[in-house]
This record gives sequence, structure tokens and C-alpha cells, in this order.
Amino acid sequence: ISSLIVSLLGILLGLWLAKNISKPVLQLREAAGKVENGDLDQSLILKSKDEIGDLFVAFNSMVSQLNLTTNELVEQKDLVEEKNKSMTDSISYAKRIQEAILPSIDTISESFNDSFVMYMPKDIVSGDFYWKK
Repeated sequence: ISSLIVSLLGILLGLWLAKNISKPVLQLREAAGKVENGDLDQSLILKSKDEIGDLFVAFNSMVSQLNLTTNELVEQKDLVEEKNKSMTDSISYAKRIQEAILPSIDTISESFNDSFVMYMPKDIVSGDFYWKK
């Protein structure tokens, strides 16, 4: 009879541990795996006020802060892309002005017998250029 009681208590203790410790820890592990894969819509419901409950609160706070940081980074990325487009547009406009100022190859050939044009911009616009009248 005592063996049966001890076995029954062992089974009950195992069920209690599974319900109160293992299951919440598995929930936490599953939610952390989803966050790791980019799913930031994770929130764990606090069921107890023990150490596991404290872990749930800390996890929810971490995910909330991660969402705020991600949103801020997206906003900053959009701003940088907008500024980059604006600068590239300005540089392209400067290129058009620069090409309009340079005399054409035909004009140079008419004025000078042995001549050539070397226009080699590093990226979009060229550096300084000089010519003698």
C-alpha cells in the first residue's frame, strides 16, 4: 500500500511539475523561437506571480521594446532613402549642367586640328575641368 501511495504521489508531483513548470517554459521557448524568426507579435499571458511569471513579464517587455526599435529603424531607413534619392537627383542635375557647359566634340574639332575630349567622371559628375581660349 505504501508503494502505491508513493507511486501515486510521484505521478501527481510529475503532473503538477508538467503543468506549472514545463508547460510555461515550453510556451516561452516557442514564443522566443517565433521572435527569433521575425514574428514580433508575441505576447505571453501572465498566469502566476512566481519566477516563471517574472520571465513572462520580462519577455513581453523585451518584445515590446524590440517592436519600438524596429519601427524606429524602419522610419530612419525611409528617411535615409529619401535623402539619398534627393542627393542623387541633385547630382544628376549637376551632371546635365556640366555636360551642357562642355563644348561638343565637333566644336573642338573645328577649332583645333589635333584635339580630343576626355570626359571621365568617377561616379556621376566630373571634377574640375579647364580649357584655354
